[in-house]
Parts: sequence; C-alpha cells; structure tokens
Amino acid sequence: MRGLVTDESAIALGAPVIRVWAGSVGSAQATAEQRAAVVSDSMRIGDLAGQAGIKVAYEFHNGTLTDTDASAAQLLREVPHPNIYTLWQPWADRDAAGNLASLRGVLPRLVHVHLYHWTTERRPLAEGSDNLRQYFKLIDCPVFLEFVQNDDPQNFLRDAAALKAILR
Repeated sequence: MRGLVTDESAIALGAPVIRVWAGSVGSAQATAEQRAAVVSDSMRIGDLAGQAGIKVAYEFHNGTLTDTDASAAQLLREVPHPNIYTLWQPWADRDAAGNLASLRGVLPRLVHVHLYHWTTERRPLAEGSDNLRQYFKLIDCPVFLEFVQNDDPQNFLRDAAALKAILR
C-alpha cells in the first residue's frame, strides 16, 4: 500500500492517522487478486498501526480502489478492521447532492476531510460555501484545506478565513 509509513516516524511525530492509497490500480481495472491483496494488506497495517495507537485511512484517489463511491464502500465492507477508516473529499465533477450521497456512504468510518472548491479549476473556497455548509451538517471530524487557487499562500489565508466564516 503506497503511503504507509514503515518506520517509527509516525510514532515520533505523534501522528493520529496514517493516510494510505488503496492499491495502485483503479477499481475498474483491478483484478480479484489485486483487490484481495489490498484487503489483506489493509488488515495487516490496521493491526500494526493499531498497536501504536495510530489510525489508518484510505485516501479517496483516482487509480485506486477508492476511485468510485461504490468501490470505496465495497472496500470498507471487505475490510471490517476497527482501525481502518477513510478520508473524504468533495468530487470536483459533482454537484452538492452527489457529494452529499458520497459523504453519507463513508460516514461510519470517516476520520478526516480534505476541503477545497474546485470546478474545472481551483477556485476560492468562499464560492463553494453553500455546498460546504451542507457537508458540515454531516461532518464530525477534522478537516483541512487541500488545494488553493494558484497554490498561493495568500489564497490559503483567504480560504482559511472563509472556512472560519462557514463554520460560524
């Protein structure tokens, strides 16, 4: 599983969660054997990280077994480990209703949310505030800003201020 910290650095940093990719093959291309390998590896790393008091969470990402809502939900069912969770982020190509359905599908195992406002390009977070307010009615976990317009530090500060306003 890509992304797994295999040394003591996560422990030394006091990381509460290790983010992993659910394999390196998209759900439509994955063979039964590849999917089974991700499930087996997930159970193994769930045990290892759990012994250190660290949660493991799948990244929602293209080219992995979490590249669709259905595949992510299936993977979470196939890996009933109490230390395996998922991250979530709004899909840029979906409307609020589609993203709310996606979010509801992972709520029982949701540990972290990546926030941004992205249509065909990165946009100011405030432009997506109506959708974000709907998501926050369901979210009860940490969030962080992932992408900001033009990767500009000033835009990060602008989006952080917008996030604070949305949460009020």
